Amino acid sequence: MDGEKNQILGDGVVTGSARIDGRPVYLYSQDFTVFGGSLSETHAAQICKIMDLAVKMGCR
Repeated sequence: MDGEKNQILGDGVVTGSARIDGRPVYLYSQDFTVFGGSLSETHAAQICKIMDLAVKMGCR
């Protein structure tokens, strides 16, 4: 089955939050080696979620 050959069991984005010098930081990093960095719906939603959280928490 050709569709199974292209299945990747991960996503090309990692998100997180931390404190640097006591200040909250929200971040994401994209991995261009996963399907050439293409942006899936789930990938985009994960980025939007971390950005929304940063705004909600008052980061600028």
